[in-house]
Amino acid sequence: MCKRPYSIIKTLKIDMFSVVYLALHQGHKVIIRDLNIGKRFPKIIAKFLNRNEVKILKKIDFLKCPNFPKLIRSTSEYTIRSYLSGTPIQQSSTKLNEGFYNKALELVQMLHQQGIVHNDLEKPENWIVMDNGEPGLIDFQLAKYFSKKTFLFKLLKNVEIRHVIKSKKQFCNRPLSPSELSILNSRGRIHKFMIQFIKPMYNFITRKIFNYSDRNYDEYCNK
Repeated sequence: MCKRPYSIIKTLKIDMFSVVYLALHQGHKVIIRDLNIGKRFPKIIAKFLNRNEVKILKKIDFLKCPNFPKLIRSTSEYTIRSYLSGTPIQQSSTKLNEGFYNKALELVQMLHQQGIVHNDLEKPENWIVMDNGEPGLIDFQLAKYFSKKTFLFKLLKNVEIRHVIKSKKQFCNRPLSPSELSILNSRGRIHKFMIQFIKPMYNFITRKIFNYSDRNYDEYCNK
């Protein structure tokens, strides 16, 4: 077996699909997603999710936006991406300001302009408070690219805007505006169907059958 071109600093996350490490690669801190898991079926899923994330990272790379991770290297066994130095949003020691969420909304809209929906914005773990105080967005495994602005794309785009506003309500030091409250309180029938039926099914399959948890980041930063 060839020696891998990185040295592990610490483990950030372990689940049945992969292990995520903070590591050192060519003198820089990076994030490693290691797909070398034992069971065959989870490994097939893990590689599918990884290929999807690689495809999305390649699409957003040309944006040259430091608030998104940059793909460095990808193989069948692991992926190396850049490290956004900071802390998960729910571990922030102080309430965030309105400027943080203005930038967060700008990042999400930047993705939408490219036909990309992240599809996992409701998880605080995927939002990083970077060392410069700006938001960073990670984990694009479930993201989807739309070549056309279909009904589904528009639906998912609106859901993501709601997630940003919902996060702002929870973590920001300023109250929501009337227009933001209106968006937050408006839920279409499709969204209600997803909450009542699709999400419980997803939780049952991932957490009961596969014993998978998507909320077990210990500490993203190295402090």
